[in-house]
Amino acid sequence: MTGLFGLGLSQAFVGWWMVRSGFDDPAKHTPTLGPNQRPRVSPYRLASHWTAALTIYSGITWHAFSLLRPTPSALHVGSEAIAAAKKLRKLALPVTACIALTLLSGPFVAGNDAGHAYNTWPKMLDDWIPPEWLAAVSNPATKWRAFFEDPSTNQNRPRLHWVVLVSAWALFA
Repeated sequence: MTGLFGLGLSQAFVGWWMVRSGFDDPAKHTPTLGPNQRPRVSPYRLASHWTAALTIYSGITWHAFSLLRPTPSALHVGSEAIAAAKKLRKLALPVTACIALTLLSGPFVAGNDAGHAYNTWPKMLDDWIPPEWLAAVSNPATKWRAFFEDPSTNQNRPRLHWVVLVSAWALFA
């Protein structure tokens, strides 16, 4: 519980650090953006603030569940149940990773105003995948920042995660 309190206290400093970036020159945090696409705060700092908040929320939820249902002292489980749990875990880890990536892409969508880039669904105007994303994928060594700073690339990433998540859900059904 003390650790969660310490994380909550550090969240205040991370929040101050994030808001402080809104007073800096925007080119300092996202130099590849155009003049009409300047974020108000650094999307990187917004992502760190969001990640810290998710960590605290996860810790509080885990702690609450451990208080509501303590671990039994002796648990006798059959080998069939263990095998089923291992199979479920193997399938659940990729889905959890996809959900985590979708959650962590949100601050970059919000910080770059990527929600205003395309207002069509499921296509992005006439394309399933925007040309900016294809350009970034074709040369990731020089265009890696596009994955975090380009509005169309940022809007496309959660769409791809959504497709992967629905596909994974279809596998479970």
